[in-house]
Amino acid sequence: MMKKKNYISDQNCHNKSKLARQMRIETIILFEEFKLLTNKIIETKSNNMFIHAFAKKAGITSA
Repeated sequence: MMKKKNYISDQNCHNKSKLARQMRIETIILFEEFKLLTNKIIETKSNNMFIHAFAKKAGITSA
Protein backbone atom coordinates (compact mmCIF):
# COMPACT_ATOMS: atom_id res chain seq x y z
CA MET A 1 0.00 0.00 0.00
CA MET A 2 2.76 2.42 0.95
CA LYS A 3 4.74 1.64 -2.19
CA LYS A 4 1.79 2.54 -4.42
CA LYS A 5 1.41 5.91 -2.65
CA ASN A 6 5.08 6.69 -3.25
CA TYR A 7 4.70 5.73 -6.90
CA ILE A 8 1.75 8.12 -7.28
CA SER A 9 3.73 10.84 -5.51
CA ASP A 10 6.72 10.24 -7.80
CA GLN A 11 4.44 10.26 -10.83
CA ASN A 12 2.87 13.57 -9.73
CA CYS A 13 6.33 15.05 -9.21
CA HIS A 14 7.39 13.83 -12.66
CA ASN A 15 4.24 15.29 -14.25
CA LYS A 16 4.78 18.65 -12.54
CA SER A 17 8.40 18.69 -13.69
CA LYS A 18 7.31 17.85 -17.23
CA LEU A 19 4.68 20.60 -17.11
CA ALA A 20 7.20 23.14 -15.79
CA ARG A 21 9.63 22.25 -18.58
CA GLN A 22 6.88 22.59 -21.19
CA MET A 23 5.86 25.98 -19.75
CA ARG A 24 9.48 27.19 -19.90
CA ILE A 25 9.70 26.13 -23.54
CA GLU A 26 6.42 27.88 -24.36
CA THR A 27 7.60 31.02 -22.55
CA ILE A 28 10.82 31.06 -24.59
CA ILE A 29 8.84 30.59 -27.82
CA LEU A 30 6.43 33.39 -26.89
CA PHE A 31 9.34 35.68 -26.01
CA GLU A 32 10.99 34.98 -29.38
CA GLU A 33 7.70 35.68 -31.18
CA PHE A 34 7.33 38.90 -29.18
CA LYS A 35 10.84 39.99 -30.22
CA LEU A 36 10.04 39.26 -33.87
CA LEU A 37 6.80 41.25 -33.68
CA THR A 38 8.54 44.14 -31.92
CA ASN A 39 11.21 44.23 -34.62
CA LYS A 40 8.50 44.14 -37.29
CA ILE A 41 6.70 47.08 -35.64
CA ILE A 42 9.95 49.07 -35.43
CA GLU A 43 10.73 48.25 -39.07
CA THR A 44 7.23 49.28 -40.19
CA LYS A 45 7.38 52.50 -38.18
CA SER A 46 10.80 53.26 -39.64
CA ASN A 47 9.54 52.59 -43.18
CA ASN A 48 6.50 54.81 -42.58
CA MET A 49 8.74 57.63 -41.34
CA PHE A 50 10.93 57.27 -44.44
CA ILE A 51 7.90 57.31 -46.76
CA HIS A 52 6.45 60.32 -44.93
CA ALA A 53 9.76 62.23 -45.18
CA PHE A 54 10.10 61.33 -48.87
CA ALA A 55 6.52 62.40 -49.61
CA LYS A 56 7.02 65.66 -47.72
CA LYS A 57 10.15 66.38 -49.75
CA ALA A 58 8.26 65.59 -52.96
CA GLY A 59 5.43 67.90 -51.90
CA ILE A 60 2.88 65.09 -51.60
CA THR A 61 0.33 65.45 -48.83
CA SER A 62 -1.95 62.71 -47.57
CA ALA A 63 -5.66 63.00 -48.29
